[in-house]
Amino acid sequence: MSAGDAQRLAAVLPEWEEQIVAGTERLSLTAEDVARVGSSGLPLRIAGRAPNRPQFWPSCYHTLQETYDWVDQLDAQHPQFVKVYDFGDSHCKVEGGCRTPDDDLLAGHDLLALRITNELAPGPKLGPLWIDGGIHAREISATELMMLYVEHLIGAYGEDPQVTYLLDSREIYVGVNLNPDGRDLVELGDGRPYSGGPWYWRKNGHEIRGYECSWPPSVREHYGVDLNRNHSFKWQLPGHSNDPCAETYRGQSAASEVETQAIE
Repeated sequence: MSAGDAQRLAAVLPEWEEQIVAGTERLSLTAEDVARVGSSGLPLRIAGRAPNRPQFWPSCYHTLQETYDWVDQLDAQHPQFVKVYDFGDSHCKVEGGCRTPDDDLLAGHDLLALRITNELAPGPKLGPLWIDGGIHAREISATELMMLYVEHLIGAYGEDPQVTYLLDSREIYVGVNLNPDGRDLVELGDGRPYSGGPWYWRKNGHEIRGYECSWPPSVREHYGVDLNRNHSFKWQLPGHSNDPCAETYRGQSAASEVETQAIE
């Protein structure tokens, strides 16, 4: 793909702008995405089609509550390696709860990070590493990757020399799920009265008053702020939207969201 075609494709698919700029050669697109690219005149080759979305929560993924239970269990079982930090609250918890247009209650959650290191290793730590998942609520595999990575580090200590050195000499901080309100909304679509499978909710749970976004939500339109585009650093970088209903809405100002402020 030429540089000019890459810029045109990023304009057609702004939510994929980061991957396109990074030079990816394959994208997993919805049927709507394929139609958008096709109507733009850009060359398009479909390598394969995914199966239909299952109409139930995938059994291989933890729910949000199961993730919080896992954090508690890990903290209790591995005090030598794990410390849990509550570093802030989600938007809905700060607000005392949020109500959807159908009056569903979202109570909100603590924002948790795990500190993974060997507390008993002698000497100072060389420096911290921060990793995270779940900032886009519908990317449920990212949270699973955080959980699996933590389990790998703890389970491989004493067996894998690289893991052992890492935990003896470094601090690893893991934000398991940075957007719990959004994740609640993903899971809400799978339950009654909706039961249409998980919603493709991307943003947080902050509904900007004065705008009527699609409800039930669609892939492209739902309320909230895209936390990945809300940070103070390069807040106005291309690839965002000023439309509060768009999936890439950057927020009313840089670091306007409590989740973003807590992370920063």
